Amino acid sequence: MTRRHGTGSLYQRRDGRWIGRLPDGRGGHVHFTGTDPDDVERRMDAARRERDRTTSSGVRGAERLRDLADRYMTTVAPIVNAPRTVEDHAQVLRDHILPVIGSVHVPQLTARDAQRVVTRMQARGYAPKTIRNAVRVLSAVLRHAEREQSIPSNVARLVVVPAVPRERLPMLTTEQVMAFLDATRDDELWPVWVLCATTAMRISEVLGLLWRDVSWDEQGRPAKVAITGQYRLAGTRADGSAIYHRQTTKTPGSMATMYLPPRAVEAMLRAHRDRRSLFLVFARRGGDLPYNRSWVNEQFRHALARHGLPPVRLHSLRHAAVVALLDANGGDIRDAMHLARHASVKTTIDVYGQDADAARKRAAEALGRAHERRAKNGG
Repeated sequence: MTRRHGTGSLYQRRDGRWIGRLPDGRGGHVHFTGTDPDDVERRMDAARRERDRTTSSGVRGAERLRDLADRYMTTVAPIVNAPRTVEDHAQVLRDHILPVIGSVHVPQLTARDAQRVVTRMQARGYAPKTIRNAVRVLSAVLRHAEREQSIPSNVARLVVVPAVPRERLPMLTTEQVMAFLDATRDDELWPVWVLCATTAMRISEVLGLLWRDVSWDEQGRPAKVAITGQYRLAGTRADGSAIYHRQTTKTPGSMATMYLPPRAVEAMLRAHRDRRSLFLVFARRGGDLPYNRSWVNEQFRHALARHGLPPVRLHSLRHAAVVALLDANGGDIRDAMHLARHASVKTTIDVYGQDADAARKRAAEALGRAHERRAKNGG
């Protein structure tokens, strides 16, 4: 017994039970089951009336989520996000959000609708962090509708998301980093390693440095560098050569001036001596192309293996720089936040809180030893 579109369908299974299937008006379906077809039909009728009441003609002209998302990604997202972030968010919408609830009218979105996105991603085996990111993207789109007063509240804030397990990735100790820099002094990428390990710059920021970003002191030595942008591989030409686009930094707060400690000064002097480009500080041989990050990561792994060090991510050099600062200042998390250029101290605490506690413990032990020496000397 098949109904016309929108009114649902009722059929009998082989085991004798009757199944009702009714579109819920939000891109999904509601199912009813029972042994009496009339009872199932009555329940479907009640649900159909409730659905039609909540999807009345007053919202038929309302914007659907897919149209809101398209408008947001075209007009607002490029203003508040970096180009790469815009691309990532567009992919999240395309792959995870719009296939589930894209046809729902925005004023009628519920927390249950948003939760369906999470349920679908969990069923497909996506990691909790990926699911949380998808909900953040949906929340950003609905936050724009909230600003426009198209909806009274952002239902994405009510979604229950899986917890992200706190996994502490392996890192090099300060002593291991120093040993690594000593052992790789003759490597082509040694200045890159040094800048990451002594300034806490991200590898994308180091590879994006331009000579015009370098400030020199009165003795003709590099004193500081300005972080103004980074390069992203955008594709390849017909002849196989790479196409790079320069874009802004990860966040506006990442645009900063970094002062160079002595070892970084030495690294920049060597880069200047071996310069291959009038524009790029770190360029490939024979041209003005930046290094490919994948190749740089691969070289880092090979260098670690050659010198018997544990396999870690290149990002661990940035981490080691912040930890070295925490060791030096007794665990002051505020200094770490400024060096890492985090937008919030909460981010710094989440990432480096354990290292800050360890540094404070070492500082307390050192202070205790100082008091003991003073007591022995009769001070």
